[in-house]
Amino acid sequence: GPARFGLATYSPPLDTAGNSVRGQAALRALSERYGLHLMLNPALPGSTVSLVTTADDLPSAPSADHERVLHEKVGVVAAQGAIDFTAAERVLYALDESSPDGTGPVVLDLHDVTAVDSVALGML
Repeated sequence: GPARFGLATYSPPLDTAGNSVRGQAALRALSERYGLHLMLNPALPGSTVSLVTTADDLPSAPSADHERVLHEKVGVVAAQGAIDFTAAERVLYALDESSPDGTGPVVLDLHDVTAVDSVALGML
């Protein structure tokens, strides 16, 4: 699922605990650049994406059958709260899952988003 990955490094020299000095520096730089520290995730799990549906399920959907057919092909994803790296990954996953046929148009509603950090902005 989204927001899970592992990363390892090995490059001598090693410190007294047996950790790669250059590897630790590289991982620290990645963590700082992308806000990946385990304890720095402001978003609650699952709280970022508030809606994943198709346009024909929205209250504003047309009632005419020929128009509803077109709306069935449009995915809709609504996000809320602060968007950081982890939250952006959740949004991207929802966008991928929202299109009924996997290739159709998708609407991303950011009306209830309060902040987007620079890394998340680049991802979206």
